[in-house]
Amino acid sequence: MKRILKEKENYFLLFFMILSLVILSACGGVTPNSPVINSFTADETTIIEGESTTLSWQVTDATII
Repeated sequence: MKRILKEKENYFLLFFMILSLVILSACGGVTPNSPVINSFTADETTIIEGESTTLSWQVTDATII
């Protein structure tokens, strides 16, 4: 009786391992796109030391951290 239970456990373990490998091999993953800077501008193109300007930009495929 114990031998029969042990064989069933072995078959279950083998089945589970094969099923896991099949599922993992099907997961190709997603390759992320590289961010693209669509535009980058400054309100003033020339500034003197100590002055400021406002920078603006638009980017696609970037993540917010």
